[in-house]
Amino acid sequence: VTVEATATELPAGLDALMVAHPQNVSPKLQFAIDQFLLGGKPVFLAVDPSSQHFKRQANPQQQMMGQGPQNVSSDLPALLGAYGIQYDPQKVVGDLENATQVQTGGGGIARYPIWLSLRGAEAFNQKSLPTAQLKSAMFIESGSISKKEGSTVTFTPLVETSAQAGDVASMMLQFAQPDDIAKQITPSGKKTVAAMVTGKFKSAFPDGAPKDEPKPDDPAKPDAAKKEEPKPAGESLKESKTNSTLFVIADTDWLFDDY
Repeated sequence: VTVEATATELPAGLDALMVAHPQNVSPKLQFAIDQFLLGGKPVFLAVDPSSQHFKRQANPQQQMMGQGPQNVSSDLPALLGAYGIQYDPQKVVGDLENATQVQTGGGGIARYPIWLSLRGAEAFNQKSLPTAQLKSAMFIESGSISKKEGSTVTFTPLVETSAQAGDVASMMLQFAQPDDIAKQITPSGKKTVAAMVTGKFKSAFPDGAPKDEPKPDDPAKPDAAKKEEPKPAGESLKESKTNSTLFVIADTDWLFDDY
C-alpha cells in the first residue's frame, strides 16, 4: 500500500512500514509513524544526506554541469531525536580504505571515497539476518547514524565503514574532484551506515497528536470558527508497549537498480 507524504494518517491493517527519503512529512503523518512503531509494528527508515537518484531526476542537465539541486537530502529529525539516534542530513561519509575506483574526465582512474565499496565480514554484521549473507554493496554519498549519548535503546550496527572514514559536508561535493574530496577527509573511526534499533522508544509526541493548523478567519462568517467543536483526541502512546524494532539506513540510492 503506497502512502503519500501529504497523508495525515496511515492505512489500517499494516503489518510493517517502509519510509524512504522522507521530505516535508506532515506532523500528523509523523505522529502516525510514531504511534505505529510504539504499537510494536516494525518500521524500515531510509534517509539520505545526498541522493544521487533525486539529483538526476530533478534536472539531468543541471547535474551534468555540476549544479545539483539543493533539496536532495532527507530526514525525520523529531522522530530520530526522540528515539536516541544521531544523524546529520548535511554530512556525507567518505572512506579512504573502501573508496570506489571511478574514471576521471581525462580518462584516468581515481579513488572516490564518498562512493563506498564495502565488502566482507568487516563491513556487514554476520550475526544479523538482514546482512549475514551479504558479500559486497555500494553506497553512493551515504550518511551515517549513531546512538545518542544517554539513549537506552539497543543500537546494533549492521553495515559499517572501515576506521579510515570521516565526514564531508554535502554542499562541498558539487564541484569537487575525486582527488580533492579525499584530501578533505580526516579519518575519525568507523561509521555506521545501517543499524537495527530495538527497545522501548519514547514518543516524539509526548503531548499527543499535533493540533490542526488554525484556519484563517473568513470575514464573511465571523462566528464560523467558534461553532466548530474540537474533536476529542484518543489517548496516544507515550512509549513502546513492548520492544519496538526500527531499521535505519542512511542512504537511499541502493534501493534503485542503477546501484
